[in-house]
Formats: sequence, structure tokens, C-alpha cells
Amino acid sequence: MTPLQKGGWHRSDRGERSVFKEKRSTQLGQEGRSEMQTYKIVQTTQLRGLLSLLVASGLLLAACQSAVPASPATSVPTNTPVPSTSTPESIPTAEGQEAQKAEARTVRVSLTEFTIEMPNTVPAGPTLFEVTNEGSFAHNFKIEGQGIEEVFQTTLAPGETRTMQIELPPGEYRVYCPVDGHARRGMDLQLSVSGAAETSQAEATPAPSSEGADEENGSYGGYRY
Repeated sequence: MTPLQKGGWHRSDRGERSVFKEKRSTQLGQEGRSEMQTYKIVQTTQLRGLLSLLVASGLLLAACQSAVPASPATSVPTNTPVPSTSTPESIPTAEGQEAQKAEARTVRVSLTEFTIEMPNTVPAGPTLFEVTNEGSFAHNFKIEGQGIEEVFQTTLAPGETRTMQIELPPGEYRVYCPVDGHARRGMDLQLSVSGAAETSQAEATPAPSSEGADEENGSYGGYRY
């Protein structure tokens, strides 16, 4: 082989190498683009498949919910108020109380040391005792008889006045001061209630109390003077 031929061979060889590189580069570029397109196609296909699966799942869930029968609403019974047939209790008004007091006979009672001044006879019926402590000590007023036993819950201070209304049936009654020792010292008397009712008010006619009368039940409530 001649040098020219060698040189020509070398130039030809470099040209073939250049052509080969260009073809190889072109082939690699085409293969890369092909792989990229294939990857995009696969991704798109997977995404579409996922979306289709989600849509199908949503439709299936909606179908299941519509297939479940709705539970019937439970009716809650309402309590219908039953009208009361009982007659309401009458509450006495202030006017009614005043009217009752006006119908009762007033018996004025004076408590002193140591006497009880009041009428010794009154007619049967509603009676309003108007009790005034005109003494210097604390006193009280108690009436017993015919199943009745009434007394003020606390003693009356000097100068204090209280009222006590009682329906008195005919019979004999004991009226006394239950404070310790007061009855024995004279604050004890008998009250007679007659059967014939009178319409007029009983006047406070002083009646002598029983001097030295003993209490039947001893001391009452621990009252002291």
C-alpha cells in the first residue's frame, strides 16, 4: 500500500467514523425520545386507569348507599296533659281572713302579774281571743278542753298583743299562763262556753282568776320569768 493510499485510507477511515458517530447519536436521540414517549404513554395509561378506578368506586359506593333501606323514624310519644278534675284548694285572701275575723266574736284578754282578766262565760262558735300582755314579765296564753289545746308558740313580751281564733264547742275549758309558776300564782281560770250562739261580740268583763290553783301538767316549755 502506498503512502497516498495510506493517507487516503486514513481520511476515509475518519470520515466513516464521523458518519458512524452521527448515525449513532441520531439513533441514541431517537431511542431516548422513544423511551420518553413510552414512559409518558405508560404514565397516562396508569393515571387514566386510576381515575377510572376511583370513579367506579364512587359509583359503587353510591349504589350501595341507595340500596340500604332507610330506617323508619321512631315516633316519640308526647305526654298529653290530662286535665285535672280535682277542685283546687281555696287559698284564703286577706279580705277573706278579715271577713272570718269579723264573723268571730272578739274576747279581749289581759295578762298581768299574776292574773288573767277576761270573761268567764262566752257563747259557742268562732271566737277571736285578743290577748295583751299588760304586765312587766313575759307571759303566754293557753286554752284546753273539749279536744282543743291551743297556745302561742312564744311568750308575749310586755305590751305585746296577739290574736288567736278558735271554733269553741260548748263545754268547760281551762285558760292559764304556761310560763313556769305563773298558773300556781294565780294565772289560771275556768271558761264556760254555752251552747246558745250569740251574734254580738263578747265584752271583756274581768273575771277573777283562781288564786293558788295548781297546774295540772306542771311546767310548760321551760318558760321562766
